[in-house]
Amino acid sequence: MFQSVFAKKIDFEPKAFQEEFGSVINSLKDNLPFIAPELVLVGAICVLILAGLFVPRRDQKGSLGLFSLVALLGAGWLACSVGTSHFPGLEKPDTLFQGMIAFDSFAVFFKALFLLAGAVVVIQTYLSHEFEGFAMGEYYSLMLASLLGCCLLAAATDMVMIYLALELVSIPTYILVIYRKADKRATESALKYAIYGSVAGGVMIYGLSLFYGLTGSTALTSLSTISMEGANAAVVVIAGFLVFAGFAYKMAAVPMHFWCPDVYEGAPIPVTSYLSVASKAAGFAAFVRFMDAFGLGEQIRIAGGESISIQWVEVVAIIAAVTMTFGNLSALFQDNVKRMLGYSSIAHAGYLLMGVVGMKGIAGDVEGFQAISFYFLSYLFMNLGAFTVVIVIASRTGAENIESYKGLGPRMPFRAACLAIFLVGLIGLPPTGGFTGKFMLLKVVILQKYYWLAIVAGINTAISVYYYARIIKNMWLEKGSSTEQILASPLGVSVIGLQAAMVLVLGVFFSPFVDIIQRISFLS
Repeated sequence: MFQSVFAKKIDFEPKAFQEEFGSVINSLKDNLPFIAPELVLVGAICVLILAGLFVPRRDQKGSLGLFSLVALLGAGWLACSVGTSHFPGLEKPDTLFQGMIAFDSFAVFFKALFLLAGAVVVIQTYLSHEFEGFAMGEYYSLMLASLLGCCLLAAATDMVMIYLALELVSIPTYILVIYRKADKRATESALKYAIYGSVAGGVMIYGLSLFYGLTGSTALTSLSTISMEGANAAVVVIAGFLVFAGFAYKMAAVPMHFWCPDVYEGAPIPVTSYLSVASKAAGFAAFVRFMDAFGLGEQIRIAGGESISIQWVEVVAIIAAVTMTFGNLSALFQDNVKRMLGYSSIAHAGYLLMGVVGMKGIAGDVEGFQAISFYFLSYLFMNLGAFTVVIVIASRTGAENIESYKGLGPRMPFRAACLAIFLVGLIGLPPTGGFTGKFMLLKVVILQKYYWLAIVAGINTAISVYYYARIIKNMWLEKGSSTEQILASPLGVSVIGLQAAMVLVLGVFFSPFVDIIQRISFLS
């Protein structure tokens, strides 16, 4: 019996096998140019792991950091060049690898965003004193591995690929949070982060399995074929909320937000900075693509054909309102700057969900996509800029408490002024990119006639003024215990100044950036 089974296994037509194998190889060769950014990241990861074994530890933060920065900028250039057909002779496909990955403007934009954020975080790591004496080859390789997951997650059009990419984003960050393993806060934060991530991943994959059971396919396009009649309605509702739990974990949205403040406080500041922008943006990109396939305006129907008076878009609107309100109210009572920015990040997840509410589809009504894209572009410079200043202050004073910011304005006038610009942008006031981005988000929810959500967002913006302005007040209107000037490296001043300039440019001269986002929205 065993021999007969074995014989069947090796009984195949050589010609048919060669044809099939050849088609796979040809397909692989055709797709490779369009994943050039990901291939650069894979190669850089391998080099960093090997280089960490040979480069002296004292030189790793600078030399390997420079290599990582070059790799990220190169991958970003490739993402933009391939995505906009700057390479002649390449015919752009709609999907890659048998429909597992999309190749569209949505994915290209977010890839460029991730890689730019990663480049800034690498510079922040060099400026930070938290990694002195640590082996950095593993650190940079883990960060690039997580960025690779971000790029795949933004382009994933298959449920299996979404889950695998989500885990590739998350697992390296568990290690990055606990990279300073002697720090008790980091140990506690990493444990909470890993537990929440494991639970969210398990819940999400169970929801995806329910969708697979309903459709018989793992492709996101199959979600539009689900019947909402009869018993299917209950299964779809359960599966929908289970899958949302996985996305909400990455977005730091209610109800999967509890890990965020503790992890932000305990992790090294550059890692916190990375989680607040790149990791969050990846979760949003995947959620937007999933909801576009699933149908935001879909109504749930019961057996009699009667429609329940709620749509998925209304569920998202409610979650957006609760998320921004919880984040802002909780941030009012925080004394640690990193923890305060953690709750602020939760609030901004609520604001960004307004863009999802106003989004009927990536290829259809692009107002929501444009609002989310522009706000993320502004948020990148505002939030990363704020964390860069926090890194400089923590490296010079060793303090992360808001009270320790008293009197810092006269001691570091340029950096304090830039921090004020970043905080004003996070509030959403002119003349910053935060104002323009928030205006676009409010516009899309008003166009969808969700006036109550726009009012809630306005109230939350007013609430956020208190805790952001508290830092500005302490820096410029309060006297500190010392008047000694706080020096900074030219690199730190240059990076902070460039980010502050971009925040102002996006607030005053925003039209060219809006036009670019509008053009890429219609790329095929």
